[in-house]
Amino acid sequence: MKCRICGHQDAGSVGRFMPYLDYAVSVYGCGNCGSRFVSRNSDAYERLHSDAASTYSKHHSAANDAKSVLENKAAGDFRHNLLETPKYKYVIDAIEGEDDIERILEMGCSTGVLGAYFVSRGYKYVGVDVSRTAVEMAKSSFGPHYYVPEELPSLDERQYDAIYFVGTIGCVDDPLEFVTQALVKLRPGGILLFNAPNVEACEKFDDIWLSGTMPPDLVNLFDRKIWGRYFGGCAEVTAKIETERPEKVFKKIVRKMFSGTSVPKAKVNLYTDGLAGGENERKEGTTDVVRLRYARGLLSRVYHRLLDNVLALPLGDRYPSEFGQYIIMRKK
Repeated sequence: MKCRICGHQDAGSVGRFMPYLDYAVSVYGCGNCGSRFVSRNSDAYERLHSDAASTYSKHHSAANDAKSVLENKAAGDFRHNLLETPKYKYVIDAIEGEDDIERILEMGCSTGVLGAYFVSRGYKYVGVDVSRTAVEMAKSSFGPHYYVPEELPSLDERQYDAIYFVGTIGCVDDPLEFVTQALVKLRPGGILLFNAPNVEACEKFDDIWLSGTMPPDLVNLFDRKIWGRYFGGCAEVTAKIETERPEKVFKKIVRKMFSGTSVPKAKVNLYTDGLAGGENERKEGTTDVVRLRYARGLLSRVYHRLLDNVLALPLGDRYPSEFGQYIIMRKK
């Protein structure tokens, strides 16, 4: 089997599992690059975004919340909320830590929430996503900064000072080419930022896949060494590996003890007709709804932090986070 990540012909079967009741996949592992991958459905992301009952509904809720916060001129609250998500915090801290960034490109912008922050801060931002549904929602919420790939304005190469993608590299057909094309669009000295799903997180539990995100959404898992190996010649590559929250590790250990795997069992059908239960309607978030969600989120964070502190001593920091490969490449 040819490895979709590095192109070598020595990828072998790791096993087969059912992420959803009506959807099964075979997982392959590459002895050359250490990555794992499954087949990819090209229409999966549009279907997920357009189905109100899918896991992608949270992207639309986040866009509605962000729109309400910005309309109420609560930019400080918006930034605070974004920083609670590690992958967003990584990108914001890195970009705001540079003195000479003006033009930003986000690849895989989804419904535009993180891009809206950079627009509000005065950066020249462009977002692109393969889902037209997501792009249309981003435009209606935050303005005309978002495009599907075929409509992205044709500009000169090396135009951007910073390019980032979060939760995207694990979803594309050719990840190394995806990174290569991003580097082409950067000026020398510009930075590329992204997070990547970590194959070590499932290997640690002797599982076939990660517990947090399933195919056909997530289709690639990466060994941490791949980025320096393939891009060290054209960029200064730094990889930071985040460890998993002890509370989440504890849940995985318990699930492994009782079911033999830390990967949750399939509970819903992905492609069943009528899954959304009718027409896909989006309800605009009101200020009261946003405040209620913020209060619930605050209580949840307090609970998780308390539990993490209790479990931190016995569990330590031995477990890599599932999506905790944080990569920065500075183009030479």
